[in-house]
Amino acid sequence: MRRVLLAAPPPAPPAGHPAAIAFWDMRRGLYAHESRVSLTTDGGRTFHVVLRTSRPVAGMQAFGKCGAIVDVAGGAALRTLDAGSTWRPFRHAFDADFATPQIGLGFRVGRFEFVRGFYATRDGGASWHARRSPCRGDLPSPPRSSS
Repeated sequence: MRRVLLAAPPPAPPAGHPAAIAFWDMRRGLYAHESRVSLTTDGGRTFHVVLRTSRPVAGMQAFGKCGAIVDVAGGAALRTLDAGSTWRPFRHAFDADFATPQIGLGFRVGRFEFVRGFYATRDGGASWHARRSPCRGDLPSPPRSSS
C-alpha cells in the first residue's frame, strides 16, 4: 500500500480581512484585498494594483480571456474587459455569473431565499431572458455574505 502525504492548507486570513482571488488562466489573475484589486501576470509571484475603491471589495469573478466584475460593499460593481486596464460601473440585474464577457446566467431570489427564476444574457447583461429551471420546484439560494 502506497502512502500519500498531503500538505496542510494555509491558514485562513484573519477575521475582518476579506480577500478574493480570480484567475483567467494559470498565469493571469486578480487578487482583491480590502479596497484594492491587484493583477498578476506571473502566476502570483508579483502583483500590481489596477483598481482602488472607496469601499471594501465584497466579491469578484473573472470570465473569458480578460473580463472581471468586482463587487464593492454597499452594492456597487465595476467591470473590466481588458484585464484591469479600464473599469466601468456595472449594474447587476440578477445574482449572476458570467462565462464570457457576453454570456451569463443569473437567478432571482424569492420568498424565504428560494430561487424563483433563472435568467440568461447573451449581450453582456444589457438584456435578460427567462430560462426553465433544470430542477423541479424551488431551490434554496446560496447564503448571503454578512458584509
